Amino acid sequence: MPNRRLPTPRRFSSQRPAPARATPAGELSGAAITVGRWLDTRVGPGASMLRSCRQHVRGYLVPYLGDRLLGKLSNAQVQAMFTGIIRTPGAAERPVTAGTLQRIQATLRAALNAAVRLG
Repeated sequence: MPNRRLPTPRRFSSQRPAPARATPAGELSGAAITVGRWLDTRVGPGASMLRSCRQHVRGYLVPYLGDRLLGKLSNAQVQAMFTGIIRTPGAAERPVTAGTLQRIQATLRAALNAAVRLG
């Protein structure tokens, strides 16, 4: 089995966000930015991220958490995301494996840790 490297905070922190685009509030503060918007600045087009990390962001994190405010994200919302992922079949109508859930969680954790570090 090949050794797969999971995304770490270091990988996210080495990627600088894209130049700030105007948000409705005119700023990129944690209280005014959605989780989806923050993730777009971290792993947007041209970022050198793993393909699986992009798939986690686009396939799971943004659909479930993308409209949530970053500063207001709660444990309950994250738990509801994982419950929804478990209950929804993945590719080819197969259930999502425990390993995939762990990698999705690692991707989210790395992105949120980077958000905390950058304020």
